[in-house]
Amino acid sequence: MPRVGAGGEPAMTASKAGIAWPGKGRLPSDGTPAIFDSFLNQLPHGVMFTDRGSVIEYVNPAFEQLTGYASSEIVGLTPRVLKSGHHSPDFYARFWSTLSQGQPWRGRLTDRRKDGRLIGLETTVTPILSKSKDILGYASIQWPSAETEVATDAASEAMLARSMNRVVGHVMHDISNAMTVILGFSSILKDGVSNDPSALRSGFIQILRAAEQAADLTRELIGFSHNHVLNLRSMDVRATLAGLRNLLHHVLGANIALDLRLSDERICVRADDALLRHLLVNLAADARDVMPEGGRLTILTDSTREIPESERSGGTMAAGPYCHLHVKGATLAPSATRCAEHGLGFAVSAGIVKSFGGVIRQNLNEDCVPDIEVWLPQVTAPEEELCVEVEEPVPRRGTETILYVEDDEMVRTATSAILRLLGYRVIETGSGGRALQLLHRYKGELDLIISDLVMPGINGPEMVGNVPDRFRSTPVIYTSSYTDNFTLSRDEMVNMAAFLEKPFRYEALSGVIRDVLEQKRAKKKEAQSPDST
Repeated sequence: MPRVGAGGEPAMTASKAGIAWPGKGRLPSDGTPAIFDSFLNQLPHGVMFTDRGSVIEYVNPAFEQLTGYASSEIVGLTPRVLKSGHHSPDFYARFWSTLSQGQPWRGRLTDRRKDGRLIGLETTVTPILSKSKDILGYASIQWPSAETEVATDAASEAMLARSMNRVVGHVMHDISNAMTVILGFSSILKDGVSNDPSALRSGFIQILRAAEQAADLTRELIGFSHNHVLNLRSMDVRATLAGLRNLLHHVLGANIALDLRLSDERICVRADDALLRHLLVNLAADARDVMPEGGRLTILTDSTREIPESERSGGTMAAGPYCHLHVKGATLAPSATRCAEHGLGFAVSAGIVKSFGGVIRQNLNEDCVPDIEVWLPQVTAPEEELCVEVEEPVPRRGTETILYVEDDEMVRTATSAILRLLGYRVIETGSGGRALQLLHRYKGELDLIISDLVMPGINGPEMVGNVPDRFRSTPVIYTSSYTDNFTLSRDEMVNMAAFLEKPFRYEALSGVIRDVLEQKRAKKKEAQSPDST
């Protein structure tokens, strides 16, 4: 059955067989359709035809290249899926005013690609008129602007700033709540309001829980705003999601229900712990922003041996099995005006998934209600044996000598006290320069160096690179919460035994220290073994 326009006239249609124009049906079979189709397929500029209601009916291969959308994905939708949020309502009012008068519109558009990136396009949109001058549809042609990169970078930075403001505002609100609990119970304990041991213990437990929540939120905030050292290891996606349940509830807010449908069996992937959590929180925050009136967000995990052919990244994806993660929203009041932020969030998520060797797909809908699928390669034995659910850490003690270098006085004082309670002998200082002075005078044994990575003046790696010769083989644990634009050279990584991201619990610190020192002892024993000579 032929399609008809809003006024009852035949609508323009398109297919792989060619283009049919309103009122004419298929073009005459005198070679014109083949020539026309060939022309559109070879044209280096993007071409799009819509009906009078702006429903997309045809796009050429160049359009697919520009936007990242396949014809099969975008035909039947409207150009609204490309909106970047870069243009004002007045801009669109002038745009449609020109077209409604039957005149072509020429100018520069900033569109949003399927992967969330922005692209500046020189654009001409022309109304397709009937003999009676009625608008039957629209044709557009687009090509990259000479100022694409500059315009795109500026628009992306502005959108990123808006997105960051939303995330920071939300996280800081929850951190403020946690600090209220900490300050309240600390004041009660300080003033000795109660001498009941059970009440005192309860107060300490509440302080610890609030501090842990604030620490988790701080890590997520750092993950959104800074880079960090990538540490890929086997992780159980199911356990990670379960552990994030409370944080995801905080991110979504009270008016969006969270429905976690986790697989019965563990699904292990090779990922970075902080980035995997960042990915999951980012998907949830993205969903919240496009469902302002509330709704439900379902996150499903399962294992599959296949992924869609269209998502195989040119055949570079490894053979299955894969971890399949599906994030789908449902709301009665979608917000299409928030598509720009949704696109930015998708771009961030896509970058993380790519770093894990996976693929991500955004299933299109014009209201921008979240519907995103992720496939990550599963790890297989023997590596999978290392993928275990995290148990509650137990403090591990020692008696070795540690040099601790940290420029923040409160962090240095607290951590040094913890290390001494664990039995270690601690030499502490607040700068890389002071640490080098101490080491040049120090005559005793040194088993481990713990140093902040980024410090004023001489930073951690510079300090380690200039220690006296007899300490050159001493293992180093770096700590930091800020590593933006900070990379280590191969020489600087020689003695790096571990990296610990702030904020950290003392159980985690004690575990990393013991692992490093026991590894050092094992290497020394192996070197002294007769079989090693």
